[in-house]
Amino acid sequence: MLRTDLDPAPALTSAQGTGVGFAVEGARRAGHGRPRRQHRWAKGGADTGIPLDSVERMKAALAQGSDAARRSQVIVYPHAQHALHVDYRRNYDEAAARDGWQRCLDWMRANGLA
Repeated sequence: MLRTDLDPAPALTSAQGTGVGFAVEGARRAGHGRPRRQHRWAKGGADTGIPLDSVERMKAALAQGSDAARRSQVIVYPHAQHALHVDYRRNYDEAAARDGWQRCLDWMRANGLA
């Protein structure tokens, strides 16, 4: 079961990069200068909506963040497209989605969120 009693959330997970990107940019704008929370993100490497150089910049920013941010997990599935987890779309990648879901559950358990 997902824990909802944690405020603020010590860790966040996203199937899309906007959550991580907003966190990195939000920390900079708020004057923190670096991300403070731990993030987990799965991305399709063939998704051109978020270029891989942006992913590398996000990873670099997380690596310069707090102890929690440095424990972030960014997984790129090289051949997967955008929305790799959405099983009703033609971009659905079953192998990546299953692996990503299992990693997500493991990550949530390891971070006290499930």
